[in-house]
Amino acid sequence: TGEAAPFPHAGGGKLSVAYLQDGVVTASAAGAHYYGLDGEQLAEEVISLDNPVLDASRTTAVVYDAGNQSLFVFRNSAESFRLTLEGSNDLLSARVSDGGWLAVTAQQSRHKGAVSVYDSRGQEVIGIGLTTAFTVDAAVSPDHKTVAIITMGQEGGSFFSRLLLFPVNQKEPSAQVDLGSLMVLDL
Repeated sequence: TGEAAPFPHAGGGKLSVAYLQDGVVTASAAGAHYYGLDGEQLAEEVISLDNPVLDASRTTAVVYDAGNQSLFVFRNSAESFRLTLEGSNDLLSARVSDGGWLAVTAQQSRHKGAVSVYDSRGQEVIGIGLTTAFTVDAAVSPDHKTVAIITMGQEGGSFFSRLLLFPVNQKEPSAQVDLGSLMVLDL
């Protein structure tokens, strides 16, 4: 008909919007909302998010509250997965692949950083805890066989960054790239 369908906004500041192949996902201080391309609401999480972050691929979006504990994954016209960290664990980043796999970077009390990889069904594939450097960000490769992890640390009074590549079926990296004193915060 040529008429545009309205997309309501639940309010709240810090609005981010991502287009998926079947809809639109929004993240704001008022929560996460998933709308079909016709404007129909498909799913929502009405929750106060202090630091809402939205990451998306063609097919999947993840909304999380950086520095807090809530994470929501949307795809195929529904909320497909949710994660709530326990105790003093806090989310640092979450990256989603086109296949719906998820790399979650968190601060944990017994590690300087931890990365968990989840498959498209929301099942944890591997958990990697690092004690010698801080984990900054992580992403799963397009073939879902490797997770890349950015770390930062200090040795002999100098800061360093490293890229570690872990096969998703091993707890030890298969490769390490020293990035020197570059401050890499995002993959």
